[in-house]
Amino acid sequence: YGFSLGSAVAAELAAELGERERPRVVMLQSPFTSTADMARRIGGWPVGLVWRVVGRVPYDTRRSVAEVGAPVWVIHGDRDEVIPTAMGRAVHAAARVPGELVIVPGAGHNDLLVRGGELYWGWVERGVR
Repeated sequence: YGFSLGSAVAAELAAELGERERPRVVMLQSPFTSTADMARRIGGWPVGLVWRVVGRVPYDTRRSVAEVGAPVWVIHGDRDEVIPTAMGRAVHAAARVPGELVIVPGAGHNDLLVRGGELYWGWVERGVR
């Protein structure tokens, strides 16, 4: 499980574990596609260009989930003001083994659990079974 920046860490760790130590499921809440994409989102193309030179932590979540042999489950709010919902959808679409994708109506970045309620907890419960 990983949330926001932690989703990139969780996905990368799952990819590094490989097939012998593969997790049963990888659950990502509000994941971003990559740090380069986030840099472009925050500062436009100039920051994206500079990021290529100075960025030391690539965290490419799409690449990582494409390498993971376990199902990748994603949950994201449709009003996320930090990480666009489109990035969560893109991470899910890039998964080698796509699991469940849940988009929570009306939820932002930090209120997904509260706004999602039963929808959120159902996603968790199904994922850990």
